[in-house]
Amino acid sequence: MTTHRLDHVPAPTRSLKSTLAALLVGGMLTGCFTSPTPAPNTPPQPLVDGEWVGHQQALTAAGATPMTRLGELVNDPAGCVTLVGSDHSRQPPTGTVWTATSDCTTLSTQWQASTDFETGTELADVTVLPSNELLAVGHSLHHDNSALAGLVAVRDLDGRWSTVSQLGKDEDGPAMALAVERAGGGLVVAGSVGGAATVWHSDGTPETFTAIDLPVDGDFSTSQANRLAVTDDAVIASGRGTDEEGDSTTLLWRSTDEGRSWDQVDLAADLARGLRINSVTVTADGEFFAVGQARAEPRGMGMVSSDGEKWKLLQAPDSTSLDVAIPTFDGHIVVVATPMEADSSCGSVGLLWSGDRWGDFSLPCSEPGEITGTMLSDKRIALVLGNRLWLRKL
Repeated sequence: MTTHRLDHVPAPTRSLKSTLAALLVGGMLTGCFTSPTPAPNTPPQPLVDGEWVGHQQALTAAGATPMTRLGELVNDPAGCVTLVGSDHSRQPPTGTVWTATSDCTTLSTQWQASTDFETGTELADVTVLPSNELLAVGHSLHHDNSALAGLVAVRDLDGRWSTVSQLGKDEDGPAMALAVERAGGGLVVAGSVGGAATVWHSDGTPETFTAIDLPVDGDFSTSQANRLAVTDDAVIASGRGTDEEGDSTTLLWRSTDEGRSWDQVDLAADLARGLRINSVTVTADGEFFAVGQARAEPRGMGMVSSDGEKWKLLQAPDSTSLDVAIPTFDGHIVVVATPMEADSSCGSVGLLWSGDRWGDFSLPCSEPGEITGTMLSDKRIALVLGNRLWLRKL
C-alpha cells in the first residue's frame, strides 16, 4: 500500500508586517486592492435529524459510487469506524476499505485489495483482532467476475494493509469468504468452496486456516455459509442451499468447540423454506438473534435461540424486511428495517427488541440504499444509510 503524507511546510521567511505592506503597495500601484483568495472548500455542515448527527455524501466523498456494494462495519480501535465493500463501477471490481477520521466526520479510502491481485476482488467482512489489528475477508475474482479464491487481509498497527492468506485450492473449485468472527482464541471464516458450504478455522494465526466442509442435509445444487455469530458456548453459521430450480432454503450450523467441528441445525421445514436471514447477532443475555424476511411475501421476520439449536420465531412489526441487527450496551437490539409502505419517504425505519417485546426506535430519514452499522466504544451507534454516515449517542 502506498501511504501519502503531507510534507512539512517551512515557515515563511518574510514577516507578517512586511507581507502586509507589500500587499498594500501592490494594491495602490494597480489602483485596486484584490480581496484575499477564498479558503479551500470546507466540509459540509453536519445534518441533524432528531438525536442523530449525519455526514452527507460521506461515501461519495471517499470515492464510492452508486455501484458500490457495502460489506460490514466495525468499531476501529485506531479511530472511529472501518467499512469494507466492493466498487463494481470498476472493471474488474475492486475490494475496498474505508476508514473514518477519529472524530467520525469523514470517510476516506484506506486500501484497495486489487493492489495484491491482477484480477478483481470483493471484500465482505471485517473484525478486530486481540492485538487491535484489523482482519478483513473476501475473495479474488476471475476475469468474468466469478469467485476465484478466498482472501484474508490484515491491517497492522502501523496502518498498512496486506493480504496474508488465500483460502481454497484450485483443484477444489472457486472459493468465497463471506464472514469472519473471533471464536475463543481462534478465528472462523464462513463461505463456500466449489459451490459447497465451507468454514475455515484458525487457532489464531491469520496466515494459516484449515477448511471444514459443512454437513448439508438436502438435495441442493449449491450451498454457502454467509453469516456468523459467537457466544461463550457456541458458534452459529447461517446460509442457504439452492436447488436446481433456483429455490432457496435457509441453512444453519452449530459448533460447540469454537468452530473446529460442526452439526447442521434441524430447522422446522416451514421456517427453513420461509425465512431468509439478513443478519445474526448475540444479545446481552447471550442469546442468538437473527433477522430477515419471508421468502413468499414482503414481511420482516426474526427468531431467537438460547443455544443455537432450538429457535423461536418472532412476529415483527409491519415491515417488508428486517435488514440489520445491532446489539447495544444496555441489552437491547436496534433493528433497521425496510418500511411496509412502498411510497414511504424514508428508506428505513427503526425497531427496538427488548428481550420480550418490540418497540419503536427513531432513525434519521434517508433514501433507500445499502445499510450497515455497529456500536462504538463511546456508546454511540454508527449507521451507514445510503450515502450518509449517521451517529447517535445511546
